[in-house]
Amino acid sequence: MEERSGELFSKEGFETIMGAFNDIEAITINFGGETLDFQDICEPGNSGGYPCVVLSILDTWGYNATTLSADSDPEATLNSENSVGDLEPNLGELTIQISGDAEIVTNANA
Repeated sequence: MEERSGELFSKEGFETIMGAFNDIEAITINFGGETLDFQDICEPGNSGGYPCVVLSILDTWGYNATTLSADSDPEATLNSENSVGDLEPNLGELTIQISGDAEIVTNANA
């Protein structure tokens, strides 16, 4: 996987995370004459969404790179679909802006 630098809390940052996830998901191994992939060895999910239990901000876009790419304002989507409490375990130290009654995450130091 190539090393990249830049802003994590941005569309480019989210797309980098999505790319890394897709790379991991594409790994296959041969075990006992059977080819296994990520979904074969993950903890099954029960949410009706992604078939594995994965705690990630990528859930906001259904783990779908096309959906993320089409999102014109992923930062706003991330904030509208998640609470600060949802984001903090996945993103680490957050920079939060108060707007009326809403807390809006503007940056993260993971």
